[in-house]
Amino acid sequence: MKCPRFFIFLTIKFQTYGISNSMASIRGRHIVAILSLARNYRRKLR
Repeated sequence: MKCPRFFIFLTIKFQTYGISNSMASIRGRHIVAILSLARNYRRKLR
């Protein structure tokens, strides 16, 4: 641990990047799930 400040900075950067990536992936999954549900609902209506 020569420079802990730099290490902490890197960990914070990676954490924020991971959180943003997870949020984007969750939003994408929700959009896909909603689209699939809408398709199934339309099929049931027909």
